Amino acid sequence: MNASVSVLSAEDQGWVHDLVMLRLPERITVEARTGQDCLWCLAPLDTTGIDLEPGVTRFRSCAVCYLTRLAWAITWRDWHTHILACDTCQRGENCMTARGRRAQNEKACAALGETLSCTAGCLLPIDSSDQAVAVVWDGLTHSYPGYAHTACFPAEVPR
Repeated sequence: MNASVSVLSAEDQGWVHDLVMLRLPERITVEARTGQDCLWCLAPLDTTGIDLEPGVTRFRSCAVCYLTRLAWAITWRDWHTHILACDTCQRGENCMTARGRRAQNEKACAALGETLSCTAGCLLPIDSSDQAVAVVWDGLTHSYPGYAHTACFPAEVPR
């Protein structure tokens, strides 16, 4: 049995890291700002803490918090890039591959204590039975990953 290993390019690694960093907490304690505590769970860190942006910030994370957010970023990106490349998804038809990638992203969101919400339209939660897609929306300073009910997503934009 052959196992396939997918390796992210340096550019993709940077993009995934940027997705993780977009999920910063609204309030950051002094201890988290100085790298003494995990940025997300606020647990005290030792030498096993992960430097989130070496040389740029002192933000650090415990492995559990970083890997949980990394799983979300990778599963969101897998779903989004599949949608963009899949003819079935582009036609708005039911695609089991997209459904599987969405299910993985929903699990990653649940691990963060979150659910999917429509960021490109109605702003309501997205139920697992709702038709939805992973989308990128433009903010004031950069693009953000998000989700949309297919009914809220403009028809002229690829699904």
